[in-house]
Amino acid sequence: MFNNFEKKWSLGFLYDNPAIPEHLKIMLGNHDHLMVRELTTWLANHNVKGIAYCTGGWRDRMKSRRFIRQFNVDMEQAGMLADLVEYYHAVMDAEKRKKRRTNMKEIFHRTSIRKYEKKQVEGDKIERLLRAAMAAPSAGNQQPWEFYVVTAGKQLEALSECSPYAGMLKEAPLGIVVCCQKGCRLPDYAQIDCSAAVENLLLEADFLGLGAVWLGIAPLEERMEAVGKVLGISEDLYVFSIIACGYPAEEKVQQDRYDETRVHYVE
Repeated sequence: MFNNFEKKWSLGFLYDNPAIPEHLKIMLGNHDHLMVRELTTWLANHNVKGIAYCTGGWRDRMKSRRFIRQFNVDMEQAGMLADLVEYYHAVMDAEKRKKRRTNMKEIFHRTSIRKYEKKQVEGDKIERLLRAAMAAPSAGNQQPWEFYVVTAGKQLEALSECSPYAGMLKEAPLGIVVCCQKGCRLPDYAQIDCSAAVENLLLEADFLGLGAVWLGIAPLEERMEAVGKVLGISEDLYVFSIIACGYPAEEKVQQDRYDETRVHYVE
């Protein structure tokens, strides 16, 4: 495997292979150590042997080309080049999300997204959305929320008819219906608690590279009953809202909503 990488080194085997995107080669040329480390892990997990590297000196580079060519052949025969490129993109996306989270940019980046790519949201990302939602504060820590995760096209289409503002659900790969428990300890605060959960979910969606929009259902009884009927929601719950979610097929810039006239300092 890769041993003793120094700043001047690069992964020469990628430069000679047309299957590798140019921007990946540029990142390697700039000595992206995060990617080197992650690629090393990926290759190790896939039992790739005999990796060649080169040090920038032309003699070493030429000497290693025999190994480079053989590595490319081995990867192609194993059908692993596409997996390698996909893994690279996943690593870099994760690093971008990590840097963004450091500055809490999701708060100032999130917008309501109503157009989505025809791509399913992965199960692990759905779980992260729900974990973020359930991390919200609630009155007396009552946690009055329950969630219905909808990915079936017919049900999403039916839900799109429950509100005049829910049309995007027809094209969304994911809908999350947020419900409140009727018998929670502090029912007057249940919708406030669920609002906090929804906001957490929306911020996590932005962090994960997803787009989402909050669709109000409660307190309109007609909409609440319609959604409940579509999903067969338990009688001890009532519907609070729906979140349409997916990979964004549109880009929006969040407006600067700060208004100092709404701020009152008490001294």
